[in-house]
Amino acid sequence: NARYSAAEALYKQSLKKRRELHESDNLSTAKTLHSLAALYLKQSNYPASMHIYRDVLEMYEKLRGAEHPETAKALNSIAELYYAQARYLEAEPLYQRALEIHKKVYGVEHIDTALSLNSLARLYTDMGKLTEAEPLYLTALIFLEKSAGRNSPDTITVVGNLATLYDRQGRHVEAEALHTRALQARTKIFGPHHPDTADALRGLADCYVKQNKLAEAEARYGEAFKVYEKAFG
Repeated sequence: NARYSAAEALYKQSLKKRRELHESDNLSTAKTLHSLAALYLKQSNYPASMHIYRDVLEMYEKLRGAEHPETAKALNSIAELYYAQARYLEAEPLYQRALEIHKKVYGVEHIDTALSLNSLARLYTDMGKLTEAEPLYLTALIFLEKSAGRNSPDTITVVGNLATLYDRQGRHVEAEALHTRALQARTKIFGPHHPDTADALRGLADCYVKQNKLAEAEARYGEAFKVYEKAFG
């Protein structure tokens, strides 16, 4: 991807200048490295991303301390990297540590705390720990509705994740209501032709299939396909 290559070149140029100015161990460098690691993660270049993320975590712990939000951000990034590779047992303690930092720094009702709860709940869902995931999602949803709004993108992400959890538990009626809410909100936020809206359409269609509502499912899948085709070719 040309945009990724251009971004990588800019990050590396910035890092080179910082080294020349003997600024290779400051916060600005850490943030640039963090961005470069995130770029590699998007490209599925996991070894390069991990190498840099570990350096970033060490820098934040040294410069900010072990219980600073930027340290939590680095922990969460490494956890996301493990999650992307289905290395769930390695991701779990990192998500947990990031959550504890956010609780301590911000309190339990802060947006960042709620997002940490969502990340851990998503992990538990994929690990099959469904009964452990549900209360985390519900708590995150309460706090996000209160602090970010009922139809904010972050809130609707949790709504969609909770719907997926209910689908896996066979609670399809509850799941359908949440999938429908997510679709309505994403259509309002992003418009009907956005990939995030298509994701919500597909989630609702999957739920319909599980309930044997095949005509409704076919219609939603068709709508989603048209959006994906237009967006990605």
